[in-house]
Amino acid sequence: MDGRYKLNRELKITPANADDGQQLPDVLQAANTRDRLLADRGYDSQTNRQVLQARGLQEGIARRAKLGQTAKARLNQRNRTINKTRARVEHVFASLAQQGGKCVRAMTLARNALAITLQCAAYNARRLVWLVKSGDPSAWPA
Repeated sequence: MDGRYKLNRELKITPANADDGQQLPDVLQAANTRDRLLADRGYDSQTNRQVLQARGLQEGIARRAKLGQTAKARLNQRNRTINKTRARVEHVFASLAQQGGKCVRAMTLARNALAITLQCAAYNARRLVWLVKSGDPSAWPA
């Protein structure tokens, strides 16, 4: 997702049993102009942190409390700070849910991928119309 324009930039569609946290290296874009990646706790792993470091990106992944420990105040504050910025991207997922949900029920991954891709394209078209109607050329994606 693009946090500035609230547009879908890259899709990675996987079976329901695939872990989202494992997909991070596949969706990172080389053309990304930001120096920091923000992600939720599902992406909190040493492997993902190493991938971000190798690409020269600052790590902004919300952290989980260590196994058997409760979250400390400092950890909660860090996650809250990250989540305030991430909330802008979460609006895209809420909008997709309003368009009919992110859940698809076709029998094959290819059919589900088509349904999700069309839904994201429809969202992007609707969002682009809103950006153009807003009248502010600086709000338009390049």
